[in-house]
Amino acid sequence: ANQTIRAFTEAALKVSPTGKQNSFASRAYASWALAEKGTDQPRSLAAAFYEPINGTRQLEVAVQRITTLRENMNTVYEQKTDYASFDVMNKQGSMKDVLDFICA
Repeated sequence: ANQTIRAFTEAALKVSPTGKQNSFASRAYASWALAEKGTDQPRSLAAAFYEPINGTRQLEVAVQRITTLRENMNTVYEQKTDYASFDVMNKQGSMKDVLDFICA
């Protein structure tokens, strides 16, 4: 099971959706990823993006918003959710760290 989960997650991080790939020449890997796990009810961090992100620092702002929302939810709901992440732009973490965390 872990081998399947690892392969599925790696594919999600490395394989871009095919729609408009040829028009936009997009073959991008994930620039940032976050994986959480624990015994608490699964949660969505989508609220971080209720307001559109514009401008030239879109990735930086997106990471800041989702990180802040995650920290706020941990505080408000008194959770300590284990996580692993990587951030290509800031050379933090690695895909291997995230995959190892998911499969541990």
